[in-house]
Amino acid sequence: MSARPGGEGQPAPFAVFARLYEVAEPGIPTTVIEASDAWGVDALARSLDGPTIWGRLPNRGAGGLGQFVRRALRRERALRQLQRRHGSDVRAVHRLRPSASTIGGPVRPRLRRVLRSGLLVELGALGHDRILDRVLGEAGVPAQEPVVLPRADGAALGMLQLVDGAGGVLRAMTVGESGYPGMNADALAALEGAGVTDVPRLVARGTTFGVSWMVESRQPGVRPDRLDEDLIGQIGRFLATLPQQPRVSWFPDRMGALAERFPRWSSLLAQLGDTTVDAPGILQHGDLWRGNLLVRDGRLSGVIDWDTWHAAGPPGADLLQLLIMERRGRTRASVGTLWKAAPWRSSEFLDAGRPYFAALGVEVTPQLLDGIGLAWWASQVLRHHHQAWRPAWVEENVDAVLASIGGSP
Repeated sequence: MSARPGGEGQPAPFAVFARLYEVAEPGIPTTVIEASDAWGVDALARSLDGPTIWGRLPNRGAGGLGQFVRRALRRERALRQLQRRHGSDVRAVHRLRPSASTIGGPVRPRLRRVLRSGLLVELGALGHDRILDRVLGEAGVPAQEPVVLPRADGAALGMLQLVDGAGGVLRAMTVGESGYPGMNADALAALEGAGVTDVPRLVARGTTFGVSWMVESRQPGVRPDRLDEDLIGQIGRFLATLPQQPRVSWFPDRMGALAERFPRWSSLLAQLGDTTVDAPGILQHGDLWRGNLLVRDGRLSGVIDWDTWHAAGPPGADLLQLLIMERRGRTRASVGTLWKAAPWRSSEFLDAGRPYFAALGVEVTPQLLDGIGLAWWASQVLRHHHQAWRPAWVEENVDAVLASIGGSP
């Protein structure tokens, strides 16, 4: 496989995503070519030397509607040029919608998603199984061509049909340091073992030609348009059913990961790793927001995307994450700005959490609240690790926060 590198010797996200469509034959290498932002096809030779994948992931940059239209026109012109040049070699053309398109929304945002779509074109691989075909076979699902959406990091999310006719979800990514989607599979296994309802069921998992994958059942329902008091109460009751551990072990695990990414703060982060709260550890989702919820007939019907879970997080951390993400969606405030406001001490959080903490029998103390706030901040920084190379982002959301806690690099 050849592709533009994604930094620090790692494949670019397009190459990671394209791995699913490579030929599943060790002796038949597949060439992967990522199109430029201008969607030129010059890098694609007029005569192919073996199976080739060409394209680009959805555009996630900023810009006005006019810029998106111009980019989309360049994309369509490039596709027509490619089809004229290699028509007989084209095996398939895949429209790569941004994964957010699964949430729905008003016409204008939907139009932007269509305009920002990427492409993946398979050329010259006729008569050979792809890694995707082998994955589906090992997963035991019917032969099909699932609709596959790419994440920003190159992971794949596919909608498919299981043997019993029910809907399923395929998650896949080239094996690497992220742990995706194995972490999600581990979480679903733990939740099923604890008898937790309203979560997907793990159907199958494995590794095929260097691609880690899992298949889960598809939960019924749609993403909620908004959070109201009733839905927040339902979510609190769901969170109270998650399995518990005798103590919270979240802090040493996550602060250690932060220390690896920000070594100049390692001394302070080691101290924060010793944070203790007088409460049991609760299985934590880690990325709870409206986009990871499903509702049906006004009732919570699913909580999905468990790839940032932890077996023993501080109680209340998921509920705080849910409320802050709703606020952040309205204000676009940065992590550092939200930290200064200390939302874990707000009446909004305390009122929403009162039934939840009562159900757990947990006393809400200043120590617990500070631990919840610290856990929220660390989770956000870890989720936005791709921003770590931007000095301004690190200064505002990491350096400023750690300095306010009382440390220095």
